[in-house]
Amino acid sequence: MPESEKVLQQRKRIEALEKELTDLEARMPAHSISPNLVAEMDRLDEIIQTEKELLEKFLADENAR
Repeated sequence: MPESEKVLQQRKRIEALEKELTDLEARMPAHSISPNLVAEMDRLDEIIQTEKELLEKFLADENAR
């Protein structure tokens, strides 16, 4: 059974957020990491985890059908 549009959109959102986090990590200097950069990385990581949990819910709902 193909995935629903909702699941596909959620996967794309997670992929975009993970790319944003990877790009942010790549810009991190070797020394003197700013607190703002660390806070942004933490924020993105929390959003990614929340979005992954939502994706799991979507998948469970689809499998229950």
